[in-house]
Amino acid sequence: ESTYINLGKTVLTISDGTRVATSYCPEGGTSDHQTGLAADLWGSGGEKAFGSTEAYRWLRDNAYKFGFVERFPQGKEKITGRAAEPCHWRFVGQYHAAVMQEYGFCLEEYVAYITDGRS
Repeated sequence: ESTYINLGKTVLTISDGTRVATSYCPEGGTSDHQTGLAADLWGSGGEKAFGSTEAYRWLRDNAYKFGFVERFPQGKEKITGRAAEPCHWRFVGQYHAAVMQEYGFCLEEYVAYITDGRS
């Protein structure tokens, strides 16, 4: 992660290394893909370029209508613990996706919201 290099850290502790690695990919057995509820979508520009495409903008505005949410949205990295992934979409169902869209929640925020009994 560039922030570690920018801070002059050229050697990472095991804890630092784990934190950096899991910000880009989950620990084994915890992936949304293993549940069958998620998919990565991108076109000819590849995974990294997907966030600047018309397809991404359409998904961001409409996917909730079909029960899908952007799993790791930009600006929510501290909450999700993962780097933003505009290509990663997860099925949560239409009702849940609509509430998440309305309130601007990522999945972690939504789970906390419904767990606290505020829904």
